[in-house]
Amino acid sequence: MIDQSSTGPSSPPPSVASTPTAAHHMIRPVAPALTRAREAKKNPAAPVGKRTQATYPIMKPMKSKYVRVHPGADYRLHNILTYTDSDTQEMYYVSPDLELPESVADCTKVSDLYAAQTHDGTIFIWFVHHSDTCWFRAAKKAVQTCVSFWRRVVARKAANTYDLYAPEQPIPEPTWEDLPPFLDMVEIAFEDRLITSADHPVIRKLRGFADDDQ
Repeated sequence: MIDQSSTGPSSPPPSVASTPTAAHHMIRPVAPALTRAREAKKNPAAPVGKRTQATYPIMKPMKSKYVRVHPGADYRLHNILTYTDSDTQEMYYVSPDLELPESVADCTKVSDLYAAQTHDGTIFIWFVHHSDTCWFRAAKKAVQTCVSFWRRVVARKAANTYDLYAPEQPIPEPTWEDLPPFLDMVEIAFEDRLITSADHPVIRKLRGFADDDQ
């Protein structure tokens, strides 16, 4: 399971050649939450009038949707290690226990995750990659604003920032009561994209091994 000590305040990102050690994270390879999610996919029926969500996408806010961020400290994780496949754009969780070669560690990012909701009720996990850039500072500001207000978050590349648009009419406050624990949500979101071994196919690919190499 992921160590909940990671829910504290973010700290400056470590060097790319090493993994974060201040906060220790472990996702269970096979989690009860993941089992429940798979069962939900097989059995989509839910009580009349109540919707359940089987999976949680890890993504940035869509520019056409107003979003809110869960205000609770237990519904966010700071300083986890991730890798995004440049071919598929899929994000992987990387265990901080792995001793990665520098060439592989350079491809990983330190990231923060937040439980968020769109104005149509869709729950997602908003990721923010750490960097020493205007984009990182603007993303953190956008997250802080969306804790209290509905906003559309639209990137403006010419200025390296995000524009935050308020709705012209009031939107009802988000409902968070039916959410599972955030650690369960994260486990469901990453599902089979967990890199917990140096022999993981993604790590072998980055190191230049062919699929049939032993």
